[in-house]
Amino acid sequence: MLKKAQDYLSMKGIENPRLTAEILLAHCLSLKRIDLYLNYDRPLNERELSTYRSLLSRRARHYPLQYLTGEVEFYSSRFLVAEGVFIPRPETEVLVERVKEAIEGGAMVADIGTGCGVIAISLAKIFPLARFYASDISEDALRVAKDNAVKTGVEERITFLLGDLLAPLKGLEGKLDAVVSNPPYIPQDELGNLPDEVRLYEPKAAIDGGKGGTEIQERIISEAWPYLGEGGILALEVGDLQSKRVMSLMERRYSRIEVFPDLNGIERVVMGRKAQG
Repeated sequence: MLKKAQDYLSMKGIENPRLTAEILLAHCLSLKRIDLYLNYDRPLNERELSTYRSLLSRRARHYPLQYLTGEVEFYSSRFLVAEGVFIPRPETEVLVERVKEAIEGGAMVADIGTGCGVIAISLAKIFPLARFYASDISEDALRVAKDNAVKTGVEERITFLLGDLLAPLKGLEGKLDAVVSNPPYIPQDELGNLPDEVRLYEPKAAIDGGKGGTEIQERIISEAWPYLGEGGILALEVGDLQSKRVMSLMERRYSRIEVFPDLNGIERVVMGRKAQG
Protein backbone atom coordinates (compact mmCIF):
# COMPACT_ATOMS: atom_id res chain seq x y z
CA MET A 1 0.00 0.00 0.00
CA LEU A 2 2.81 2.42 0.78
CA LYS A 3 4.45 1.74 -2.58
CA LYS A 4 1.17 2.25 -4.44
CA ALA A 5 0.42 5.40 -2.46
CA GLN A 6 3.91 6.78 -3.12
CA ASP A 7 3.57 6.24 -6.87
CA TYR A 8 0.10 7.82 -6.89
CA LEU A 9 1.17 10.92 -4.99
CA SER A 10 4.29 11.28 -7.11
CA MET A 11 2.18 11.15 -10.26
CA LYS A 12 0.01 13.95 -8.82
CA GLY A 13 3.04 16.17 -8.18
CA ILE A 14 3.03 15.95 -4.39
CA GLU A 15 6.39 16.71 -2.76
CA ASN A 16 7.94 13.99 -0.59
CA PRO A 17 5.43 11.35 -1.73
CA ARG A 18 6.91 8.50 0.34
CA LEU A 19 6.96 10.51 3.56
CA THR A 20 3.44 11.75 2.89
CA ALA A 21 2.21 8.21 2.27
CA GLU A 22 3.76 7.06 5.55
CA ILE A 23 2.36 9.95 7.58
CA LEU A 24 -1.15 9.40 6.24
CA LEU A 25 -1.09 5.64 6.76
CA ALA A 26 0.27 6.02 10.29
CA HIS A 27 -2.47 8.56 11.00
CA CYS A 28 -5.10 6.26 9.51
CA LEU A 29 -3.97 3.33 11.69
CA SER A 30 -3.23 5.43 14.82
CA LEU A 31 0.39 4.28 14.72
CA LYS A 32 3.79 5.96 14.74
CA ARG A 33 5.62 5.91 11.41
CA ILE A 34 8.20 3.45 12.72
CA ASP A 35 5.37 1.09 13.68
CA LEU A 36 4.47 0.73 10.02
CA TYR A 37 7.71 -1.16 9.48
CA LEU A 38 7.41 -3.13 12.67
CA ASN A 39 4.03 -4.32 11.34
CA TYR A 40 4.87 -4.29 7.64
CA ASP A 41 2.98 -7.54 6.89
CA ARG A 42 -0.21 -6.47 8.67
CA PRO A 43 -3.21 -6.66 6.34
CA LEU A 44 -5.54 -3.67 6.14
CA ASN A 45 -9.26 -4.20 6.57
CA GLU A 46 -11.81 -2.60 4.26
CA ARG A 47 -12.54 0.30 6.60
CA GLU A 48 -8.84 1.15 6.90
CA LEU A 49 -8.34 0.87 3.14
CA SER A 50 -11.31 3.13 2.47
CA THR A 51 -10.11 5.76 4.96
CA TYR A 52 -6.57 5.67 3.58
CA ARG A 53 -7.73 6.00 -0.02
CA SER A 54 -9.90 8.97 0.95
CA LEU A 55 -6.95 10.71 2.61
CA LEU A 56 -4.73 10.04 -0.40
CA SER A 57 -7.35 11.37 -2.78
CA ARG A 58 -7.67 14.62 -0.85
CA ARG A 59 -3.89 15.04 -0.57
CA ALA A 60 -3.57 14.43 -4.32
CA ARG A 61 -5.72 17.54 -4.77
CA HIS A 62 -3.09 19.40 -2.73
CA TYR A 63 -5.23 19.61 0.39
CA PRO A 64 -2.71 20.40 3.16
CA LEU A 65 -1.26 17.39 4.93
CA GLN A 66 -1.58 19.14 8.30
CA TYR A 67 -5.33 19.60 7.84
CA LEU A 68 -5.67 15.90 7.01
CA THR A 69 -3.85 14.77 10.15
CA GLY A 70 -5.18 17.63 12.31
CA GLU A 71 -1.80 18.49 13.76
CA VAL A 72 1.53 20.17 13.07
CA GLU A 73 4.95 19.95 14.68
CA PHE A 74 6.40 23.19 15.99
CA TYR A 75 9.27 23.84 18.38
CA SER A 76 9.54 20.12 19.24
CA SER A 77 5.86 19.88 20.19
CA ARG A 78 2.73 18.81 18.34
CA PHE A 79 -0.13 21.28 17.98
CA LEU A 80 -3.69 20.89 16.80
CA VAL A 81 -4.57 22.66 13.56
CA ALA A 82 -7.77 22.77 11.52
CA GLU A 83 -9.13 24.01 8.24
CA GLY A 84 -9.57 27.77 8.27
CA VAL A 85 -6.55 28.26 10.55
CA PHE A 86 -3.07 29.22 9.36
CA ILE A 87 -0.56 26.37 9.41
CA PRO A 88 2.60 27.35 11.38
CA ARG A 89 5.91 27.16 9.53
CA PRO A 90 9.31 26.12 10.91
CA GLU A 91 10.81 29.57 10.29
CA THR A 92 8.56 31.02 13.00
CA GLU A 93 10.64 29.06 15.50
CA VAL A 94 13.30 31.74 14.93
CA LEU A 95 10.86 34.32 16.31
CA VAL A 96 10.20 32.19 19.40
CA GLU A 97 13.90 31.61 19.95
CA ARG A 98 14.82 35.30 19.73
CA VAL A 99 12.00 36.42 22.00
CA LYS A 100 13.00 33.71 24.49
CA GLU A 101 16.47 35.25 24.66
CA ALA A 102 15.14 38.80 25.05
CA ILE A 103 12.53 38.55 27.81
CA GLU A 104 12.68 37.63 31.48
CA GLY A 105 10.78 35.05 33.47
CA GLY A 106 7.91 37.18 34.74
CA ALA A 107 7.28 39.07 31.51
CA MET A 108 3.88 40.15 30.21
CA VAL A 109 3.68 39.31 26.50
CA ALA A 110 1.13 39.84 23.73
CA ASP A 111 1.03 37.55 20.69
CA ILE A 112 -0.79 39.36 17.89
CA GLY A 113 -2.52 37.23 15.28
CA THR A 114 -1.93 34.11 17.32
CA GLY A 115 -3.48 31.62 14.88
CA CYS A 116 -3.41 28.19 16.52
CA GLY A 117 -1.37 29.68 19.37
CA VAL A 118 2.08 28.21 18.77
CA ILE A 119 4.07 31.34 19.67
CA ALA A 120 2.31 32.18 22.93
CA ILE A 121 2.08 28.54 24.00
CA SER A 122 5.72 27.74 23.19
CA LEU A 123 6.88 30.76 25.21
CA ALA A 124 4.46 29.93 28.05
CA LYS A 125 6.03 26.47 28.32
CA ILE A 126 9.47 28.09 28.60
CA PHE A 127 8.45 30.81 31.08
CA PRO A 128 6.09 29.40 33.74
CA LEU A 129 5.87 32.75 35.56
CA ALA A 130 5.09 34.85 32.48
CA ARG A 131 1.63 36.11 31.50
CA PHE A 132 0.37 36.09 27.90
CA TYR A 133 -2.35 37.71 25.83
CA ALA A 134 -3.11 36.20 22.43
CA SER A 135 -5.36 38.00 19.95
CA ASP A 136 -6.81 36.99 16.61
CA ILE A 137 -9.57 38.20 14.35
CA SER A 138 -10.66 34.61 13.66
CA GLU A 139 -12.96 32.77 16.05
CA ASP A 140 -11.90 29.47 14.47
CA ALA A 141 -8.24 30.22 15.17
CA LEU A 142 -8.93 31.15 18.79
CA ARG A 143 -10.94 27.98 19.33
CA VAL A 144 -8.01 25.85 18.15
CA ALA A 145 -5.52 27.96 20.11
CA LYS A 146 -7.52 27.47 23.31
CA ASP A 147 -7.60 23.71 22.69
CA ASN A 148 -3.82 23.74 22.24
CA ALA A 149 -3.34 25.70 25.45
CA VAL A 150 -5.42 23.16 27.36
CA LYS A 151 -3.57 20.29 25.69
CA THR A 152 -0.23 21.70 26.86
CA GLY A 153 -1.43 22.76 30.31
CA VAL A 154 -0.80 26.52 29.99
CA GLU A 155 -4.39 27.74 29.58
CA GLU A 156 -4.39 29.49 32.98
CA ARG A 157 -1.64 31.89 31.88
CA ILE A 158 -2.90 32.85 28.41
CA THR A 159 -5.83 35.18 27.85
CA PHE A 160 -7.29 34.72 24.37
CA LEU A 161 -8.90 37.81 22.85
CA LEU A 162 -11.04 38.18 19.74
CA GLY A 163 -10.37 41.27 17.67
CA ASP A 164 -8.23 43.07 15.13
CA LEU A 165 -4.50 43.17 16.00
CA LEU A 166 -3.98 45.13 19.27
CA ALA A 167 -7.52 46.49 19.57
CA PRO A 168 -8.55 43.86 22.18
CA LEU A 169 -5.69 44.90 24.48
CA LYS A 170 -7.38 48.08 25.73
CA GLY A 171 -6.45 48.67 29.35
CA LEU A 172 -2.93 47.26 29.02
CA GLU A 173 -1.31 50.48 27.85
CA GLY A 174 2.28 50.74 29.10
CA LYS A 175 2.16 47.32 30.78
CA LEU A 176 3.57 44.91 28.18
CA ASP A 177 7.17 43.74 28.17
CA ALA A 178 6.91 42.35 24.65
CA VAL A 179 4.66 42.35 21.60
CA VAL A 180 5.37 39.53 19.15
CA SER A 181 3.70 38.66 15.89
CA ASN A 182 3.91 36.55 12.79
CA PRO A 183 1.56 38.72 10.70
CA PRO A 184 0.44 38.17 7.10
CA TYR A 185 3.26 39.31 4.82
CA ILE A 186 2.68 37.95 1.31
CA PRO A 187 2.27 40.88 -1.13
CA GLN A 188 -1.17 40.91 -2.76
CA ASP A 189 0.21 40.64 -6.27
CA GLU A 190 2.05 37.44 -5.32
CA LEU A 191 -0.90 35.59 -3.78
CA GLY A 192 -1.79 33.96 -7.10
CA ASN A 193 1.71 32.47 -7.37
CA LEU A 194 1.55 30.59 -4.07
CA PRO A 195 1.50 26.77 -4.03
CA ASP A 196 -1.95 25.22 -4.34
CA GLU A 197 -1.76 24.01 -0.71
CA VAL A 198 -1.64 27.62 0.45
CA ARG A 199 -3.55 29.46 -2.27
CA LEU A 200 -6.57 27.16 -2.34
CA TYR A 201 -6.95 26.11 1.27
CA GLU A 202 -5.33 28.37 3.86
CA PRO A 203 -7.25 31.46 5.03
CA LYS A 204 -6.44 34.48 2.88
CA ALA A 205 -6.64 36.81 5.87
CA ALA A 206 -3.69 34.96 7.43
CA ILE A 207 -1.37 35.41 4.44
CA ASP A 208 -2.42 38.62 2.64
CA GLY A 209 0.04 41.34 3.63
CA GLY A 210 -1.53 43.99 1.43
CA LYS A 211 0.29 45.99 -1.20
CA GLY A 212 4.01 45.38 -0.78
CA GLY A 213 3.41 42.81 1.95
CA THR A 214 4.19 45.03 4.95
CA GLU A 215 0.87 46.78 5.63
CA ILE A 216 0.11 44.67 8.72
CA GLN A 217 3.62 45.09 10.13
CA GLU A 218 3.26 48.85 9.73
CA ARG A 219 0.02 48.82 11.71
CA ILE A 220 1.50 46.68 14.48
CA ILE A 221 4.57 48.91 14.74
CA SER A 222 2.33 51.93 15.23
CA GLU A 223 -0.25 50.29 17.50
CA ALA A 224 2.21 48.43 19.74
CA TRP A 225 4.11 51.48 20.97
CA PRO A 226 1.50 52.69 23.54
CA TYR A 227 1.15 49.20 25.02
CA LEU A 228 4.84 48.60 25.63
CA GLY A 229 6.58 49.69 28.79
CA GLU A 230 9.88 51.53 28.52
CA GLY A 231 12.42 49.20 26.89
CA GLY A 232 9.66 46.81 25.85
CA ILE A 233 10.34 44.52 22.90
CA LEU A 234 8.61 44.46 19.54
CA ALA A 235 9.47 41.36 17.49
CA LEU A 236 8.01 40.73 14.04
CA GLU A 237 8.40 37.97 11.50
CA VAL A 238 8.87 39.32 7.97
CA GLY A 239 8.97 37.98 4.45
CA ASP A 240 11.91 37.71 2.09
CA LEU A 241 13.41 41.14 1.22
CA GLN A 242 11.13 42.94 3.70
CA SER A 243 13.49 43.41 6.63
CA LYS A 244 14.93 46.76 5.49
CA ARG A 245 11.47 48.23 4.97
CA VAL A 246 10.30 47.05 8.39
CA MET A 247 13.47 48.33 10.04
CA SER A 248 12.95 51.77 8.53
CA LEU A 249 9.40 51.82 9.90
CA MET A 250 10.58 50.81 13.37
CA GLU A 251 13.43 53.31 13.51
CA ARG A 252 10.99 56.18 14.00
CA ARG A 253 10.05 55.06 17.53
CA TYR A 254 12.19 52.03 18.43
CA SER A 255 15.87 51.58 19.21
CA ARG A 256 18.44 48.77 19.29
CA ILE A 257 16.86 47.25 16.19
CA GLU A 258 18.23 43.86 15.15
CA VAL A 259 17.57 41.47 12.29
CA PHE A 260 17.85 37.68 12.56
CA PRO A 261 18.02 35.14 9.72
CA ASP A 262 16.29 31.79 9.48
CA LEU A 263 18.09 28.54 8.63
CA ASN A 264 17.95 29.41 4.93
CA GLY A 265 19.73 32.73 5.51
CA ILE A 266 16.60 34.81 4.89
CA GLU A 267 16.28 37.82 7.19
CA ARG A 268 13.20 36.58 9.03
CA VAL A 269 12.81 38.47 12.34
CA VAL A 270 13.10 42.18 13.09
CA MET A 271 13.29 43.14 16.76
CA GLY A 272 13.54 46.50 18.50
CA ARG A 273 12.94 48.12 21.88
CA LYS A 274 10.64 50.99 22.75
CA ALA A 275 12.59 54.19 22.94
CA GLN A 276 11.80 57.03 25.33
CA GLY A 277 9.49 59.80 24.22
